[in-house]
Formats: sequence, structure tokens, C-alpha cells
Amino acid sequence: RLYRVAVSCVCAAPLWHSFVVPFSRRQLGIAVPAALALAGSDVSVHAETCEACCLEDWCACDHRVCNCQQILKANGFTVPQDVSALGGDWQKLDWRSAQLPRFHPVSTEDLMVCNSTLKGAGQGVIAVRDLPKGSVLPPYMGQLLSYREVGLRDFNEDMDYTWCPLKNGLAMLDMTPEELMAGPKADDMLFCVDSKEFTEKTNLGRYVNGAKSREQCELINVKMCELGRVMYFRTTKAI
Repeated sequence: RLYRVAVSCVCAAPLWHSFVVPFSRRQLGIAVPAALALAGSDVSVHAETCEACCLEDWCACDHRVCNCQQILKANGFTVPQDVSALGGDWQKLDWRSAQLPRFHPVSTEDLMVCNSTLKGAGQGVIAVRDLPKGSVLPPYMGQLLSYREVGLRDFNEDMDYTWCPLKNGLAMLDMTPEELMAGPKADDMLFCVDSKEFTEKTNLGRYVNGAKSREQCELINVKMCELGRVMYFRTTKAI
């Protein structure tokens, strides 16, 4: 059996069966997880709350203030690398070796890229065997961008395949175009990911489709999750 993955624009979680998620991947991916939206920005105030959340479910925490990658590592779990340690080499991520709660990576044989049944979606990711709820799909990989490189894209069609870590992305939205292009942080790494040119079929995360209608929202079966400033998709139901 083949299962499409989908994601949606207005629903609570992204989905693709083909995999489909709740808002289009062709938008800058900045969204606060609904399970834990912590008020304020004082990390010390939320330290205990963040630790409890990360140990319970790393995907449900507010990554504006919670660094689940560091918290889980400090608690003795084997976690994937933070994006800053990759040097652009995604093979160093070694995400399938992670050993932590609610992180169940799929194998390369579980998925494939083919034509999507979503109208106008082009290609999509297909599950070729049954996947349990909580299955983690491959990370969203691509070119890592600086503040200036994001500014050059100017939120036009060049941003179609760009995703940003929540905390970094929100900070970027507070900057003017001039600050992005020529400010003191312009050459700093923002760690946004542009997957547009990373079209290899092994880069499966790129091919997860975003739901764009009420009808497609009903197909949502994966959620966007962040760990170590890397975005993963996790199934929200058995597929």
C-alpha cells in the first residue's frame, strides 16, 4: 500500500500522506507549538517547565525558550547534533542513532518520492509500509542561510522552500531589511534552511506537501517538530 503525506495551512498540525502538514511548506516555517506556549522570555523562569516538557515530548515544547537538544543531552540521552555542529554536512547529523523519548526514526526503505495525489502538488513523499504514530521522518535539509542570504530572498518565491528555527526566525522578523542586509549580524549564520536546490530523492523532507484547502486539512498526518534547530516531521497518527 502507498500512503501520501500531507501538511496543512490552517490546521493544527502539518500532514503528508503523501505526507501533508498544516500550512504550506512553501512559506517561511515559523510557528509556535500549541502544547506549550510559554509567556515571556526569561529562560531561568521556565527552566523546570522546559526540562519537564522536553523529557515528556521534545516536539511539544516552545522552542523560543526551550532547547530540548541540550536538555535531553544533559539528561544522558543520545541526541542528534545541533545544526551549528554540522558545518553544512548533513551526514554528520546522524539522526537515526538518536535514543530519546518519542523519537522513532523511519528507515530509508519506509518512504519514497513519487507523484503526489494532491492536486497541483507535484511530487510528494509516500510511505510504502505501515508507520506507527510518532514515526520521525528525515530532517529538512538544504543550504544553511545567513541573515543577509535570507534578506536577499526578500520573502519572495525564493523563500518557497525555506524554513527557519523558531527562535532565530522570530528574531529575524524583528529586523528591518537594512539590518538583515548590512547590519552587525548580516554575515552571522541564521540557520534557516533553503531546500529548493536540494532536489535529491534522498532529501525526503523537501517533498512533504503543505495542505492548501479545507479538504486537504483533513489529510494532515504529520507535524513539524524542532530539535537542535533542525526540523523533523513526525506522524500524528498511524499511517
